[in-house]
Amino acid sequence: MSYVGNPGSNKIITTDAGGKLTPGTVGNGLSLSGGQLTGGWQTTYEVDFTTLTPVASYSNGTATIDGKTWTLVGISANSSSSLSATDGLSIVANAGTNSYGQWRVPLSSMGALPGRDQVLLWGRFQPTISGGSSFTSNVDFAFANPVGTSDTWCPWLRLIRSTTAGEGLISDVNNFVPLAILQGQIYPTSTRYQGRTTSNTNHDVWVLKYVTSNLGELWTGLWSNGWPDFSSLQMRGFIMFNIPVVNPGGSGSNISLPLPDPNQTELLLVAESSGGTSINTVLRLLNLRVQVK
Repeated sequence: MSYVGNPGSNKIITTDAGGKLTPGTVGNGLSLSGGQLTGGWQTTYEVDFTTLTPVASYSNGTATIDGKTWTLVGISANSSSSLSATDGLSIVANAGTNSYGQWRVPLSSMGALPGRDQVLLWGRFQPTISGGSSFTSNVDFAFANPVGTSDTWCPWLRLIRSTTAGEGLISDVNNFVPLAILQGQIYPTSTRYQGRTTSNTNHDVWVLKYVTSNLGELWTGLWSNGWPDFSSLQMRGFIMFNIPVVNPGGSGSNISLPLPDPNQTELLLVAESSGGTSINTVLRLLNLRVQVK
């Protein structure tokens, strides 16, 4: 008989007739299979924004929220951001305007180092997206890297409503869309947004899984007095950059764009409006959890 865990934890694993450890789950996300013990997902940071000290209004620049340094950009006369017990951390883009707001925070400040770790970002959201004609309004949840003058986002989950010609989206119906950006180029490249789904748009838990710097998965689910089990989530898609290596001695167009440095990766939140009715587009983040493996 073998013991696994801290002294006094009484985590016991029996052995089979051949002397191998019996497969099973062993405390705190550890898994046992074929006699090998491996670690599961570990939570490195978790916060309930509705319990924090309220802030009536933020301006562009940096702000400390629960000990983490966030950066806010895009706030103008037509957009705003605040922290409250009702809306959590929110971004508002006013209806009838071309406006947006964007929050960013380094994953490293929350105990996650992409490139060394696989990362799960869990967000509990309550979005409101403006309706109307000839507009596009959306809210976004993404992993992002600042690269030169443009961003790289992978993966990126957008909840969007659009009636703009060429978008290929159903008029005035929310759509979940898996997307990515590499140095300013949106993937999928078609404006018809392949992979969009209109099912279960009431899902208020959005999950991004960062596997490597060029591969991510996107999932959604429902909050029910806590985070849902991962096994209950609905997969919305995955994003992969198939970027060729740089040709030795190549130049100009023969040189591929580099993948982003995963150690610069940030969590990104966006609310954006380009018109719509009198209803503002609002992204509300109530809860956040960061896990690594």
